[in-house]
Amino acid sequence: MRIIEDQYSSSNFDDRENNSIEILVIHSTHVSFAETVNILCDPAKAVSCHYVIDIDGKIYRLVEDQYRAWHAGESFWRGRNKINDYSIGIELVDVNPENEGITQFTSQQMNSVLELSKHIIKKYSILPYNIVAHSDIAPSRKDDPGQKFDWKWMAENNVGIYPNYQKTNSNEKFLINYKDEGKNVIKVQQLLADYGYLINIDGVYGEKMRDVVIAFKRHFDPRRIDSMVDCKMINILNNIVKQVKDYSEQKQ
Repeated sequence: MRIIEDQYSSSNFDDRENNSIEILVIHSTHVSFAETVNILCDPAKAVSCHYVIDIDGKIYRLVEDQYRAWHAGESFWRGRNKINDYSIGIELVDVNPENEGITQFTSQQMNSVLELSKHIIKKYSILPYNIVAHSDIAPSRKDDPGQKFDWKWMAENNVGIYPNYQKTNSNEKFLINYKDEGKNVIKVQQLLADYGYLINIDGVYGEKMRDVVIAFKRHFDPRRIDSMVDCKMINILNNIVKQVKDYSEQKQ
């Protein structure tokens, strides 16, 4: 395991109240390392995370695992609210904080987050489908770590899940989009809920569903980050849900 620096400490935490650690949440900042640490250690800000990874790959621990860091905010994943209660939060510093566009990461950061994640997953027996983005657990509020975070590479190195099918329908024909209604909308809503998102299964493609679709595409289908659900996304979604079910059955 890489050296974990303890030179910074945040007072923004409290007790977990005997809740188990079941989820690992990956975040990213839009500010420099110095500003990241200042914010996360400032009692007036009332936010924190367990670990920060700088662009050189150094890992800094701000809150001990056994405590509840305040990184997730209002959130939901697979039937649980208040994800802070059940999770570890890792924050990656933005390579170019002056750029208000897409967050990017260095190879040193990716290697560090992979190693740290493996350590946490092994220590707390976290299941692969519970390795999530901040945008997954709060899709209407957050977009981090964004589509440039290499979830595919992480999964290939045994952290998280990613579509693993070898053949897919390449038909890009649009299936459903924002404001559509009907059976196809229900089908997609059910699959998104089966993966873990908080979503109403009502057959109406509204704003909250749009946020969830965009969050899913950032994580698994970054071809085009928009509200369209086409045949390829359906295939990806079906594959992800199948992996979740397979892992759930293995757990039992």
